[in-house]
Amino acid sequence: MRLKMKDNFFAKLWQYLKYARRELLAIVIVAVADLVSKNIVENTMTEGQKITVIPGLFSFYFTYNEKAAYSFAFGLDKVLTPDQLINFFVITTIIALIAFFFILWIFRKRNLIVRVALGMIIGGAFGNLVDRMALRKVRDFLCLTVFGKDIFGSFNVADMALVFGVILFAIYFIFLFDKDEEKIKEEKKVCVSPNGVESVENTPESEQPSETETVISHIGENDTSTSLSAEDEQRPADENENSGTAVKADETAEKNHDADA
Repeated sequence: MRLKMKDNFFAKLWQYLKYARRELLAIVIVAVADLVSKNIVENTMTEGQKITVIPGLFSFYFTYNEKAAYSFAFGLDKVLTPDQLINFFVITTIIALIAFFFILWIFRKRNLIVRVALGMIIGGAFGNLVDRMALRKVRDFLCLTVFGKDIFGSFNVADMALVFGVILFAIYFIFLFDKDEEKIKEEKKVCVSPNGVESVENTPESEQPSETETVISHIGENDTSTSLSAEDEQRPADENENSGTAVKADETAEKNHDADA
């Protein structure tokens, strides 16, 4: 029984992975863009170097960060050593990744916006996790300046993806969550097929038949029913013809018998 449940879960997971292209693409794009950009900056700039792109607004400022995103430590740097702080962020990031992958699976039927938002969050968290595990620090190189102050310190592509992902996540819950709930309730209704009652409760959107397939199916069913009806109409006609032939044969036999008599 347990083996069947596991097989069923992995079968559903494989079906989901085959169709979850957009959210998986968001994860890959964010992670690759983050790691590639960090490598380029690390190989072309020295630590502490600053290159102004837009005076008074935006610059490249390469630093190593041993804290969380945007150099935040939430006060933990006062009670933990730098090494302990890195270990803490590694463990919490791994736990967060597992949680967000689970949420992504739960939200697999939801609106594309929330799925892409989760993909951006996962990709950003993964990019910084690679840095913390490989280098024991995170490479930051982007810097925004407002009124002569670096408002966020240095950050990277992964940090931006995390922020935009959270913003999209909030937008979904504020404006689209109720619509998604109604849509999912409609999909959970039971549809009646010619072979009986079929539940669509656990069928992902990507696995449900398209409108074209549905139309073709109905056409096929109509053709089948039409051909069956034609056969049913032809069958009584053939039976009547056969019975008429038999009656004629009986009458001929009676006439011959009377003639012989």
